[in-house]
Amino acid sequence: MRSRYYAAVLTEYVQRFRDRPPSILTDNAAKKLMEEAIRRGTPITEVDLAPAGSPPSLYRRDAA
Repeated sequence: MRSRYYAAVLTEYVQRFRDRPPSILTDNAAKKLMEEAIRRGTPITEVDLAPAGSPPSLYRRDAA
């Protein structure tokens, strides 16, 4: 069940960036990413979703 704090963070994120976090994330993971995005002032990007230490697919286009 989503907490009130999650709902507050989600509301602020949607209002600020006119976007929702990726739906593949758990509530806790989404909340952490939204909090970080709000702190830095930019929406969640592919770089945020890449596992630590691995380059995002955005930078691997020439590998195909």
